Parts: sequence; structure tokens; C-alpha cells
Amino acid sequence: MSKSSRETPSAMIRRLSEGRSEYTPLALMCRLQKELDDFGYGQTPSHNIAKLREETGEVEEALRGGSIAHVKDEIGDVFAVAVALCVSLGLSPEEIMGISNDKILSRFSAMFSIAEENGVTPSRTNAGDVFGFWEKAKEGEHVGDEED
Repeated sequence: MSKSSRETPSAMIRRLSEGRSEYTPLALMCRLQKELDDFGYGQTPSHNIAKLREETGEVEEALRGGSIAHVKDEIGDVFAVAVALCVSLGLSPEEIMGISNDKILSRFSAMFSIAEENGVTPSRTNAGDVFGFWEKAKEGEHVGDEED
């Protein structure tokens, strides 16, 4: 039996609130989602995908007319739902972030190589060039992909 099923919701919130300094923000968010899952609030992956669509729409709305605080709040909701999706799939959000960081670093490296091959330097580039190099780097990373 988990801690969540043995304690009241208010006791769980109090325990997590009092211990929040022990966690990085991502680690605390992961812990909160796990506690919610243990408490019986876990959602299905398809629910979380729908929720991600809803939350990204709210980010768009906030960008059109909200304050920076509103934008931050909505982006935080996207993070929370992305973590919930990981938890619902039994995946580690920290591992997923590591995979994403590795992919982006690899893509940057490929993008800079492509730019160099085309004689483009940072002082002689524009957003269109950068976007095109980024897309070529993405295309190159899928060559020979294998499924896990």
C-alpha cells in the first residue's frame, strides 16, 4: 500500500509541500504525478494527449493577449501534463529529457556541419538558412533509425 492510499489528501499535500525544497522542480513534478497516480487520479495516455492539446491551445491564447505571468502559468501546465503522460506510460521524465537533450545537441552539431559545408557562418546567416539547416539535420537523424 502506498503512502498516498494510507494518508488523507490534505496530509499528502502537506507532506509534499513541506518537503519541496528536497526536490528539483522536475523531480517534484514527477513525485506529484506519481502520488496522484498512487492516489487513483492517474489518467490514460490518450487523456493526457488530449490534455496536452488543450494546454498548448491555452499557451497560444496567453501569447496573444496574456501577461508573461499568464504565459508562464500555461507553459507550466504543458510541462505538468507532459510529465503526467510519461508517468501514465511508465516512462521516466528525466530519461525522456536526457534523450531530448542528446537529440538536440546532435541536431545542433549536424546543423552547424551543414552550414559549414554550405559556406555559411554565423555572421552570414539568416533565419531561413538556420531553419533549412535544422530541417536537413532532422531528416538526417532518421536515416537508419531502429525501433526500441
